[in-house]
Parts: sequence; structure tokens; C-alpha cells
Amino acid sequence: MPDLPPHPPADSACDAARCPLCGGPNACQLCTADAYKGPCWCERMDLPEALLAQVPAEQRRLACICRSCVQKAQAERDAEAVRLRPRASGDLPAAAPAGSSRAVDEDFYVDPVSGYRVFTEAYHLRRGRCCESGCRHCPFGFCAGTTQAEGPVRSTFSDLAPVVAGFLVAAMGLFGALPASAALIEDDFRSDPVAGGWRVRGDGDLARWDAGAEVLVVTWDSARSDSFFARPLGTTLTAADDFAFEIDLRLADAGAGDPDGRPAALQVAFGLVKMGRLPAGYPARTRGKAEDLVEFDWFPASVIPGFGESPASVSPVVFGGGTSRAFSFDNFLDLGDGATWRVRCAYSATTRELATTLRRDGADAATVDAVRLPAGFTSFAVDAFALISWSGSSTPIDSLLAHGVVDRLRIEFPDPPLGAVSMTAPGVVSSKSTVGWRYVLEASGDLSAWTDVAAAPGDGGRLVLTDLREAVSGQQFYRVRAERP
Repeated sequence: MPDLPPHPPADSACDAARCPLCGGPNACQLCTADAYKGPCWCERMDLPEALLAQVPAEQRRLACICRSCVQKAQAERDAEAVRLRPRASGDLPAAAPAGSSRAVDEDFYVDPVSGYRVFTEAYHLRRGRCCESGCRHCPFGFCAGTTQAEGPVRSTFSDLAPVVAGFLVAAMGLFGALPASAALIEDDFRSDPVAGGWRVRGDGDLARWDAGAEVLVVTWDSARSDSFFARPLGTTLTAADDFAFEIDLRLADAGAGDPDGRPAALQVAFGLVKMGRLPAGYPARTRGKAEDLVEFDWFPASVIPGFGESPASVSPVVFGGGTSRAFSFDNFLDLGDGATWRVRCAYSATTRELATTLRRDGADAATVDAVRLPAGFTSFAVDAFALISWSGSSTPIDSLLAHGVVDRLRIEFPDPPLGAVSMTAPGVVSSKSTVGWRYVLEASGDLSAWTDVAAAPGDGGRLVLTDLREAVSGQQFYRVRAERP
């Protein structure tokens, strides 16, 4: 296997709520349990480059410097603190102050149409971590246009337009009219996947980027905890959506990790997961139970106590809510032969089937029996692709140790159901709509508390939502939410 640089440690190995310089609390807003994540105090301060350079390499992009250290550094260089307010999810950036001498610099520029500050890629890289707010120049690969809510499953896409003193001043179009590429994620690993938005949950050694070979080197080891190397999609997919994921996989070795004590092999796994469940949200997976999981599984040849030899096989499975599950077994195929296998799993909402196809070294090799969701199947909700290493701690006879590389990923999913949002008059918002979705107009006077003021089902055309309230605040903001009815 290639000799690789160490992978950044898992989230649990670093306390993101403490300053990496002094060890004190950093009061990071992103570390709170609040649903509203911004603005954080650090976003209104100019962080000295010399101070950022003092952060240990192993903690960069993992923990923020505290206010006390920032203020001390600013005092030492006798510089004024610059108030910077980024565009957060459900928020608008603060207008540039009159007479500002920093209209354009390395941190931001002023949008000539809206007059608002827009943060540059350089600023986000200096800040060192993604806020998942859909920023215009995000360098971390986050897909703008989506927030996710607790409770009933829904995909939410927002667009903001402010009214000041009852008059239209801007139609920001932050998330509307997303480009077609928003429905396609491709990664050939030519650059660091962690910088591109991939995240570690569980053991940090699951996947390592080989910069020279431009591949991910992956380990599946059941002797460790449940571990995931995940790429958020930026939207939530359910059984009502069409989608597909495809990777190129080459296994160097695979088999039972403890053939003497645990001779039955666990699966080499990857697929679509729910980020909110990671890393410990699938505790019964190796006992055949789970929720919110669309998974491709390949089992190496092994010996099952009481049953005898078991040939290598492909067994995709879909877990919905509660006890809902559907699977396809007895697809006998050996993927551990050193060849490059292109694995594609494509789900059709119309037929409610997950079809799996495989190509070996570029040639068609096999079609796996489709996974068919039965009547009464409770829908899943997934929002990330992940390479998955399941722990064998809950099974006395199963184990796995496998090594391989992944050198291509492609994920296809539907275009967002909201686009081209605009304000046609004070309190009147127009949006492109999609049949099968419900659209809700939300209003706020301060960008922190939002109220539903109008709603209508999508009809496939332009949908007009109107705020008919008689009394509103002097400054009014609007956004549109699209959700499954």
C-alpha cells in the first residue's frame, strides 16, 4: 500500500470548543447545540496572520482560537478590530459601512449589485473550517442551498429578499436558480478530500488520501469502532427521489479479520447515510438492523459456524424508518481479485427499486438482483455518501480486515425543488415550483425569529406567495421553504 501522510484525527480526538493556543473555552458558536449557528464572535474580528500561524498543525481546521488570544494579538500589533459579518444560513451579510476603507481586500469585496460584503476564498481558508452556510466562495466543497431540520423529514432550500420601510431594496437570490451541477457530485481525489468537504466520523484511519496516486486508501477493520469517511450531499434524499452513487474500487485483500475466533466475514460497505446518526447511530447494523441507510455490501468468502463455507457475494440493502428493510442476497461475485470494479447503485422512485451493476476493468461484469421496497416500507432519509467500516463488537462470529483504494466517486440526485426566487412587490415573492412539494413563505424582522406567513402546493410553474399581514416591522426579510407535504 502507498506510504501516506497521516489523516487528520477524528472529531473526538480534538476538543473543538477549546482554544488550541491557551486551552481555554473559545465560545465557538458552531460548537453549540443551538439551531441558529451564526453569527459567531470571531466573524466580526480580524484574525492576525501571525496568531493563526501559532496553531499546531494537527489542530488546524479543527479548533478555533479564543477571543482573549485574538484580542491580545491585536493589541500587540496595535490594529483595529474589523467588524466582519458573513452570510450565514438564513441570514444576509451586513451592508458595508459608509466610508469603509476596506471595500475590497483579501477578506471580502462589496457586491456591486446588492452592496453587501462577500467573503473571499482566502478568508474562508484562513478561518479554517466550513460553517455549512452555502457561502459564495466556499473552498470546502459544501453544496449551497440546503438546510436540514429535526423532526419530520424534509429537504429545505431557502432564498432571501429584504424589504426596508416597506420598499423593495434587493432580491438576493442566495440559493435560487442553482446550476445543474448542484445535482451532481464528482470527486477524482486530485485534491485533499478533507479540504473538499469530506468528514471523519469514528476512527480517523479509515481513509487516507494518497496525494501522489490521487486515490483514497481505505481500510475496513471490524476490530475498531464503527467508522465513516463521509461526503455530505447538501440535501436529504428519500424514497420519493431518484438518485445514484458510483465508485471505482480496487481491493488488495479482504477476509475475516480473526479467522480462528471469528471465521465469518463482515461486509466491505459504502453507501448513503444520515450524518446526524454518525458515528454511533447504527448500533445494531451488524445484527441486521438499522434505519436511514442505503448500502452496498460485499462479503468475502468465509466460513459461517454451523453452515460451512460461504462464497463471496454482493448484498445491497436499504433500511428505512422503524423496522423497514429490503435486501438482495445470493449474488455470488468475487470483488477481491485485484481488478478495478466500478460499482453503481441507482434508485428509481417510480419503481421503488435499487439496481446495482458492476463493471470489471472497464467491461460489463454483472447485474445484481434489484432491491425492491415492499408495500408499507417506511421511507429512509439520507444526506451523505460514506465509506463504512462496521465494528464487530456486537457479533461473536463475524470479523473483517480489508484494504483497498477508491479513485473515483460520482453521486447523482435531483435538481432542487426551488429556484429563481425573486420579489415582485413588497411582501410578494415569486418562485419556480415543483409538483409534489409544498412551498412556505417565511418572514422575519431580525433574521433570528421566522414566522410562516403564506403557503401553497407546487404546480410546476411560477408560484406567487404573498405576505397579507397588516402590521410588519420596518425592516422585513423573506425566505421560501420547500418541503415534502
